[in-house]
Amino acid sequence: AMGSQMARRVAAALDIEDAKRMVDVGGGCGHFAKALCAVSQGLHATVLDIPEVTERAKADLAGTEFEGRVSFLGGDYLATDYGSGYDLVLLANVLHQETADRAEEMVRLGADALAPDGRVVVVDFAIDDDRNQHLLGALFAINMRSFGDTWTEPTIRGWMEAAGLGGIDRRDVGPDRWIISGRKDR
Repeated sequence: AMGSQMARRVAAALDIEDAKRMVDVGGGCGHFAKALCAVSQGLHATVLDIPEVTERAKADLAGTEFEGRVSFLGGDYLATDYGSGYDLVLLANVLHQETADRAEEMVRLGADALAPDGRVVVVDFAIDDDRNQHLLGALFAINMRSFGDTWTEPTIRGWMEAAGLGGIDRRDVGPDRWIISGRKDR
């Protein structure tokens, strides 16, 4: 329920009217893919997650309005080819699960999968540079320290710049979540 609610908030905040193809990396049951397809009728989404999740999600999607618009790709998001030519690569609530090197690699893989003028969009917990002003982000960072972290805006921007993305901007989605996106040059 929380994932679906956040997905709807993100879908309302993003301008994706021109997007035709997207991949939702680590997208689980497809909450974000479905929410984005609901606001953009021409959008088709691929959800990449482990095979056990994608098989269940595929079965749950059967017979719904999204059956022909959301597909699933089983695999490891650090080892599976995302494909190419996407207008949008979504990294929602996945970077915090990874070490800095692996999270940066995911941003690079996302950038490599883009069509010209496509965007990598990161949705995650907000945390300030000093790691003490966003209570939920700070608490979540403590929880994630054994294998990941809550990444600061400058860190995510740096990964995007290193991956060749520009036009990087941030939008807040509530007090403790943000969207950071970067665009691939034409």
